[in-house]
Amino acid sequence: MRSRVLIISDENILSSVYAANLSAYVGLKVIVAKTKSEIQNYLGRRDYVNLIVCANFLEDFPNISDEILNLISSVKLKSNIIMFNNLTEQNSTVAIPPSVIYIPNRYDIKSIVRSSAKLMNVTAKDMVALDVGDFYPLPLDLLKLTDQAFCDIYLRKEQKDEDEFELVYSKDDKINEKDISAEDDQVYVRSEKRLQCINFLTMQLIMHLKTTATPEEKLKAVEVSLESLASVLLSDEANLEEVSKVSQTCIKIIKEVIEESSELEKLLAYLLANKSSYLYTHSILATYVSQFILKQVSWGNSAQEEKMACAFFFHDIYLAPVYKEHPDAFEVEDLAYKLDVSEQNLNYILMHAKLAAEQVSKLKKLPNGVDQIILQHHGTRNGEGFAMDPGDDISPLSKVMMISESFVNFFFETKDKGQNFSNEQLITFLNQQYTNKSYHKLIAILKDLK
Repeated sequence: MRSRVLIISDENILSSVYAANLSAYVGLKVIVAKTKSEIQNYLGRRDYVNLIVCANFLEDFPNISDEILNLISSVKLKSNIIMFNNLTEQNSTVAIPPSVIYIPNRYDIKSIVRSSAKLMNVTAKDMVALDVGDFYPLPLDLLKLTDQAFCDIYLRKEQKDEDEFELVYSKDDKINEKDISAEDDQVYVRSEKRLQCINFLTMQLIMHLKTTATPEEKLKAVEVSLESLASVLLSDEANLEEVSKVSQTCIKIIKEVIEESSELEKLLAYLLANKSSYLYTHSILATYVSQFILKQVSWGNSAQEEKMACAFFFHDIYLAPVYKEHPDAFEVEDLAYKLDVSEQNLNYILMHAKLAAEQVSKLKKLPNGVDQIILQHHGTRNGEGFAMDPGDDISPLSKVMMISESFVNFFFETKDKGQNFSNEQLITFLNQQYTNKSYHKLIAILKDLK
């Protein structure tokens, strides 16, 4: 029998994203409770649920964390629990069982999946062996995340002998909720497409961020979308229209958070609060640095700033699978010299600028020229390999991009060594790295960056 997870949340979209990921990746049977009475009903059945994901924002249950822990304690349930607020930081008097895992951000889908798998002792081998049948169910609410079918979508028609599955949308069809009966709460996709579909829909989560979301939550949602977007974009059936739409929203949110953060340390605090990967964190910080440079040069303007934000969002997207296998890696050049890097990943490392530029050139709604910035962001005109000392034949925006990345790399290296960071040290380092005088003019601007 499949283990059951109880998701406590009255936010339908977010609950559906949790449900799809926990079902597909951890193999759990999902139950969603939206009211206090539903929670009490499910938890009142001894050992009915094996895992609880407590999202903690039900309007009629303000002290949900305390009450759930009290209920679990009183009926001696053995459920594991994932929560998004730490009761020990709120001076709670409730006895906290050791089976509670805290996740700081409710948009951190990856951590929710990993923690659930850990609590339920589910391994990757277990997931491969999971029998899911020919058709895989998805919560109907997930269709609200997109207006276009991401693959063929079916409805189940119950029959006496064997259920039939009726095609309701072909891939790329426009979605109209009127096509689906009010009695249906699930749609179905072919099982071999399930992970691709869930990655695609998780990517769409960014489009439904609440306006009340904190900067930390916004950046985490962007990170989740970026990881899923990488998976979708690198697949053979990438929906470029949707990729473009989601990426524009992500870039807009990044720019908003950067504008809210007047200091580098404040922005870094937002990122480190979620323990983001280096690949993502360095892109956000480098965007911040590049925006500062572009505001100081005579030829900088809002259009150039938008191009740069777009370029940083996509520039290392082909490195996503590499950093997934090497999560402790730092600069991309260092990755190329790791002995355990596979031949395929080495090709991604050496060609990632060219590959990313080619993909971005297909996204017609992005600003013109973003692909060229990405192509040259390691100092080579053809996007292959890394230039030791880039020359003057590189576009001005690519120069800004290189300098911004070098700033962030130096910043992280200094912090990692426990040393104090100073702009004077940085400028000396960058002037040695880039000998061409046109770079020195841009580097000098960074003396005033805080």
